[in-house]
Amino acid sequence: MPPLSVKIKYPLWLVVQWILAPCLQRMIRSKVCKTFTVDRTGRWLDIGCGPRSLVARTLPGTLVAIDSVAEMLPSTQRDFTICACANAVALPFTSGSFDGVFCFGLLHHLKEDEVELVLAEMQRVARPGGSILLLDSVRPHSILRRPFAAFLRALDRGSYVRTEDALRGLLNRRGFRIGPRFTYSWTGLEGCWARFNNNGRKSHRLPL
Repeated sequence: MPPLSVKIKYPLWLVVQWILAPCLQRMIRSKVCKTFTVDRTGRWLDIGCGPRSLVARTLPGTLVAIDSVAEMLPSTQRDFTICACANAVALPFTSGSFDGVFCFGLLHHLKEDEVELVLAEMQRVARPGGSILLLDSVRPHSILRRPFAAFLRALDRGSYVRTEDALRGLLNRRGFRIGPRFTYSWTGLEGCWARFNNNGRKSHRLPL
């Protein structure tokens, strides 16, 4: 049975997320639908899914949702969803297993060397012609201009919220195409989308 602290913290986290970024989940689902062919059945991987995969019920086919903390995995599963405890730095899947790989809000929980490993693993398990879509947080350019966002970033559970330049540097080294930073909450919180298409040969950048 999951620890009581997990049972309490997650509902509280959901409430806080809803207050601070009420449109984030809808925005992510919309982006997924625009990025992938929603009328084609596929095999999808959601890395760092937490108790509720944002990709569930969005794309047809089989969804594999993983998290490194077993207690944080979804307690209920929809049809064609597989939940598993796994570490993103060493994914337990064969190369080319998935049509699409998703990672939302995970990288700022990881050290730089861990991010490198996770990105490489995502690229390994994406099939030729498959795509990777990720979203991660960035620090405000100016504390004075976005004091509330800076305060919330300081309280973030992730210890490695990066500047935009630092995040771009990590993603560029692996051939990802990074979109412009954007605000996704009334609090001034910002993030960047990034996308990678596996052509089976080398990094291939696509417009976001």
